[in-house]
Amino acid sequence: LNTANNGSTGSVAIIDALDDTTFGTVGSLAGGSTPSVLGNDEVGASPAASTGATPNVVLTANGAQGFTGTGTATPLTLNADGTITVPAGATPGSYTVPYRICSTATPAACDNATATVVVGAEPDMRSTVACTPNPAAVGATVSCAVTCSNIGSGTATAATCQVTNPATGPGALPPGAVVNCPNASVGVNLAAGGALGCTVVFTAQTPGPQTVSSTTAASNEPATALANNPGSDTVTIVAPPVTPNTPDMVST
Repeated sequence: LNTANNGSTGSVAIIDALDDTTFGTVGSLAGGSTPSVLGNDEVGASPAASTGATPNVVLTANGAQGFTGTGTATPLTLNADGTITVPAGATPGSYTVPYRICSTATPAACDNATATVVVGAEPDMRSTVACTPNPAAVGATVSCAVTCSNIGSGTATAATCQVTNPATGPGALPPGAVVNCPNASVGVNLAAGGALGCTVVFTAQTPGPQTVSSTTAASNEPATALANNPGSDTVTIVAPPVTPNTPDMVST
C-alpha cells in the first residue's frame, strides 16, 4: 500500500469586504450613483471585482436596507458593478445597504459589509404668477400675485423673488404699474415649503396680451432644479363694448 501521496495541501484566498462610509452626499432632487462598494474590498491581495474581463467575486444584496431620516425611505439599487443608484426625488436621510461578496473560485468563501449612503436635502425654487381679472377690459385694475415657493426638501439659502419685465420697450408693464417685491435683491433663508411673494398692480390700457414675468433663485439651488424658476401669466386686455347711439325721436 502506497500512502506517500495520500496527503494534500491547498489555500483559499481570503475574502475581505470592508464597510463603506465615505461616499459623500448624493442630492435628493436629481439622485445619482455612488462609487463602487468594492473599492476597498479584496480577494487575497487583489482588488475585488464583480464585473469586467476577470471578475473574482459575486456581489449580492444581503438583507434589508436601513434608513435614518424623516418620511418614507426610498429603495436604493445595488448594481452589478457595486455602485449604488439613488433615484431622483429620494427621501433625504442616511441609508445603509448591506451586501455580500463571495469568491468565484471558492463560492463558499464569503464576507459581508455595509455601505452607508447619505442622501442630502436640496432646495427647489419655483415661481408662479396669477393675475385677476383675466381677461380685463380697458380701464380695469389688474392685480397680480407672484409666489416664489421652495418645493424642495432643504432650506434655500439667500432666496429671492422678483418681477422680470423690462422697464421700457417690448414686454414692459403699462405706465403707472406698481411693483412690490420685498425680496427682489435681498435674499433670505427659506425653509422647505416656505414662500416669498411680489405684487403687481396696473391699469389695463391697450387691447391685447400683457404678460407679467417673474423669477426666483437661491444660492444653493442645484443646477438640475432651475427649469421652474421663471414664471408668468398673460392677461388678455379687451376693448370695452361699444354702445350704439340711440337716435332721439322728436314729435311736433
